[in-house]
Amino acid sequence: MYSSKPLSRQKGIALALTLFFLLILVMGGSIFFITSQTEIKHNSSYERRLEALSIAESAAERAIWRLRSADWSCQSEWDHNFGGDTKMSPIKIATGQYMRVSYPEKIFSGKDENGNAYANLKVIASGIVGQEQNGEVIPVCTKQIEIIVRVGRTVENKTPEVFDYAYFINNWGWWYYAGGEQCPGSMRSNGRFDLKKIYGSSSPWRPSGALKVNGSIEAHLDVDYHNYPPDGLAGLKNPSPNYENSPYKKSNLEKETIPNLQDMDYYKRIAEGYNPDTKTYDHAKGKINIGDKVFVDDGVFGDDESHENLILIGTQEDPVEIHDAVVIEGNLIIKGYVKTYGKTTNKPYASVYVGRNMYIADDIQYVDEPDWSTYPQWQKSTPGTDYKDPANNTFNIKDNDDGLPFDKDRPMMKGTMMDNWGGTQSVNSTKNLLAVAAAGGLVYGNYSSSNWYSERYLFGMGNEDVGADGIPDTNVWVDGHWTDPTEGDGIFQKESEDLDGDGEFRNTDYNWKDVTTTGGNRKNSAPLQNFDGLRENGKDSGPLWDPMNKIKINHYSQTATNMISTVDGVYYTQHFLAGRVANSPKFRGSLISKDEAIVYSGTLQLIQDTRYHSNYREGDPNFPIYLFPPGSLPEDEESEVLGTFQKVVNWREK
Repeated sequence: MYSSKPLSRQKGIALALTLFFLLILVMGGSIFFITSQTEIKHNSSYERRLEALSIAESAAERAIWRLRSADWSCQSEWDHNFGGDTKMSPIKIATGQYMRVSYPEKIFSGKDENGNAYANLKVIASGIVGQEQNGEVIPVCTKQIEIIVRVGRTVENKTPEVFDYAYFINNWGWWYYAGGEQCPGSMRSNGRFDLKKIYGSSSPWRPSGALKVNGSIEAHLDVDYHNYPPDGLAGLKNPSPNYENSPYKKSNLEKETIPNLQDMDYYKRIAEGYNPDTKTYDHAKGKINIGDKVFVDDGVFGDDESHENLILIGTQEDPVEIHDAVVIEGNLIIKGYVKTYGKTTNKPYASVYVGRNMYIADDIQYVDEPDWSTYPQWQKSTPGTDYKDPANNTFNIKDNDDGLPFDKDRPMMKGTMMDNWGGTQSVNSTKNLLAVAAAGGLVYGNYSSSNWYSERYLFGMGNEDVGADGIPDTNVWVDGHWTDPTEGDGIFQKESEDLDGDGEFRNTDYNWKDVTTTGGNRKNSAPLQNFDGLRENGKDSGPLWDPMNKIKINHYSQTATNMISTVDGVYYTQHFLAGRVANSPKFRGSLISKDEAIVYSGTLQLIQDTRYHSNYREGDPNFPIYLFPPGSLPEDEESEVLGTFQKVVNWREK
């Protein structure tokens, strides 16, 4: 039987329950209060984020509005208006509201489907909610909008300067193994440059006088091995001269772009009267004649004639006359006197584009030549001293900084002595000037003779498997590794190994097939095949005729000689300059090629015809040689001008 205890004996239970429920009420109130405060803070933070985002969007819209103006690109003004520089305080919009917009950053440039240039710019617009303390903005909340906008863009192509040199080699420049060389002009290589006999072979190191270069010697080489200094110039001096001084340039020179002549159709249009500048046919078609004999009068030889190759031999009485631009589809053999005409430029300048090889069989001289006897000589810093040491010389025709004094005898001519010799207003600018470009090679002398000798050097050149640096014979063992292991691997690297710019990979050296008029692989003289030229007594048929030697010719060897002493003209070839010339020859113009193997004795003299320098070609858009088709020249980034807003490409919150 169960019996409970009396209630009188259960003490304090009511008080305990009361305290328990009171605790629950207090805790609930606290939780409610905390929750309420958190919600208030959350709502306040959300509102600040919305406020900051709204400020950022407004700042982005302001930036787009600014980009619509033509003068938006002034960075100091942009920073002043938008606080673009992070070192500056943001721009105050209202109490507690600030903005900042970064200066537009170019992230892409290109051309649209219509060929119009444009650039994409990235802009970061920031909206800031904060407060100022002691003149400094303390952010409480920041939001950012990233916008990508497209703007117009204008940029010029780089001015090709490959023709600004007396001697330019796209691979390996070298001057030595003869009795001496003289070059009033500048020399450059896209690879390295070897010079011998400038300095003696033992100390004290003094100029030997064998090599005189009244200008600059430049090379591109971005590695230091194989006994070459960083500038790629070998044989200059030991120790090497200070390359920071004129005429030497700094190391790692940017490589010059060389033209590609494989698309002869482009040059045919020019020869037929097309002007690449105006994009219209606005001048006469090219023409070649000797006396009354006209070989081509429609600009192109070999397209509708019965022959593809041409031999031109001029005398003082009947010189080779070349009018404007002409294309020879096959080979060209030329020697003797030349007279040029230029209806396009109103100056007697002309050019010839050759589809294969050009053969210089003997001297080439202008009928109406410039006055070479007054050609200026660059001076040493001490007036009146003879030039010996190139390191003390200056040369830079560009911007009239060529180290030459003004011509005191011609005070009305406002320029240096070189301006007055070859400038656009000079007397010599009205004299003959011939420019020749050959898609194959340029051969001097009689290659079938026993003493031509050029093949000894030429047939060790030509292979384009040169590795990542674009320079042959630089894969050497240094500090436990090969310096250019991709050299000789048989794998074509177009960017570095397409040395001749023809888009094809050559992994063999040159041979007789590249030299002969027939394309045969033997040096022995062979009959001239498919050649047109003068015939005896002005006939239209019969054996070819040499009016200089007054003989009939059937073989190249019958009209060619290794005793070439004078060659006038600017010559460019995509592959090689090679051959034998006379004792102490004179080249008056420029020699530009991928490879060079000219054999001579005595002292070679190469005088740069500065009439062809870009400093004097500017302002004359119809200068005779248009070697660079549209799109083949890189853009000059320094000339870039960004235009106004076109559209928004992308808009996102960061």
